[in-house]
Amino acid sequence: MKSPRTEESIRKRWNYIKQETIKFCSAVEHVENNPLSGIGVISVAATVIYPNLTKEVIEVQRMDVKAKKANAMAKLRDAEARRMDAEAKTRAEDTRNILTNVSNMDDDTWAWFIKKHAKIRARGA
Repeated sequence: MKSPRTEESIRKRWNYIKQETIKFCSAVEHVENNPLSGIGVISVAATVIYPNLTKEVIEVQRMDVKAKKANAMAKLRDAEARRMDAEAKTRAEDTRNILTNVSNMDDDTWAWFIKKHAKIRARGA
């Protein structure tokens, strides 16, 4: 059975695995040969193996802050849209109440509409 991989690709893969293994073993050897008081083996190995980890963490934190800001702005826009929609509905209701013909209404209904007109005018609509 033939493999789809060539001998060259297998050799490159093996060299990569060998390189990573050597790097890991040298990190462990470094930790064993240079013990530091108060620092665990894992911490020292991590600083040797992952020197750019801090940069990556900071970048992820920045991306998280940007996402949170975008979410907050979307919420503000959504709240503003809801406020404007409620205001438009209130204005439409006020206009309907102001334009209602009160001439043929009974006294109680007429009084209610007059109070409603006064409230609308007091609001400045």
